[in-house]
Amino acid sequence: MMMIKKRFFIVKGILILVIFWFILSYNLNRPRIIIIHSYDTTLSSVRAFNKGFLKKLQHDKNPSILNYFMNTLNKQSERYKVSSGISAENIIEDLKPEVIVAVGEEAQEYVGKNYIGNPHISLVYAKIKDPSSYDYTNAKNVSGVQEQFPLNDVKKVLSSLKKNKKSLKLASIGDQTTLMKVDDKFILTHSWDPHVLTDSIMVDTFEEWKESVKKLNHLAEVDFIFLSNYRNLKTSMTDNTIVSSKDVISWTVKNSAIPVIGLYETNSKDGVPLSVSTSSLSEGKNTAQLVLEIIQEKAVKTKVLTTEHFLISLNTKYSMYDDLGIPEIYKSFAIASGLYYEGNKINGKYKL
Repeated sequence: MMMIKKRFFIVKGILILVIFWFILSYNLNRPRIIIIHSYDTTLSSVRAFNKGFLKKLQHDKNPSILNYFMNTLNKQSERYKVSSGISAENIIEDLKPEVIVAVGEEAQEYVGKNYIGNPHISLVYAKIKDPSSYDYTNAKNVSGVQEQFPLNDVKKVLSSLKKNKKSLKLASIGDQTTLMKVDDKFILTHSWDPHVLTDSIMVDTFEEWKESVKKLNHLAEVDFIFLSNYRNLKTSMTDNTIVSSKDVISWTVKNSAIPVIGLYETNSKDGVPLSVSTSSLSEGKNTAQLVLEIIQEKAVKTKVLTTEHFLISLNTKYSMYDDLGIPEIYKSFAIASGLYYEGNKINGKYKL
């Protein structure tokens, strides 16, 4: 009897060791991927990117995925960005991933570009407009998805809203974040013909924002104002408190006779009546496709994709929505994409 018990414990021990070995071997052989996000999940575009990425990245190797959020959108100091980048690199050193996915401008500047030419790591970039600014163009271990505002589609949408005018006068306003500076360059270099971009303004405080909006309205020559980023506006030169993005849009829409048009899907969630943007969900899927090719060892290391689809986002909270005379097809498009935000009306009037 004692011999049987002894053999039972030996067999049981061997089985435990075998199971442990299989688990360890399985985890060691899983591809390791780290996604470095410039921002965090408070932005719907970040959540949409992750949703698209995870939906596409379904593979029998079941890759291990870790997200790291730098959260730099509302923390623009150089000291914070450098510190956040160092933290990301420490995690990379411990994790030793096969693939780094760098999402957004700061993720490239403070993390991604430091791995150019690394023979052990493939770098995939996403949600940036100019890969050459990070020396990615000739890098042998770098591929990615180049983001492009759908500005040609924006032109078509604006023309449909003002059919009686062949040439529109446009302006852009934003804060002084890294994101806005890149956006501003992209907007300025785009060919707007037959329309004209008359002004592009970047400000640091909400007080300056208000003055700029008033100035544009006083000119009475601008047909539309573009908005992309305004999430890092300080209250004033003497008050560094960041103004809520919804408060910025609420004041702007109420005080501007010129219609405002968003260039990100998050803008309409803040209250912008109409936004025309790239699809973060689609960008996430395209990025995951490149990662799949890498872990399947079929990757073209320098492969570059561009954003393909655009989205319409609508918010009916303010009367400017009605004033725009938005075609019904845009409403259907926004509803189908889950980007239609209905405001509340009391006795037929919008509650402000």
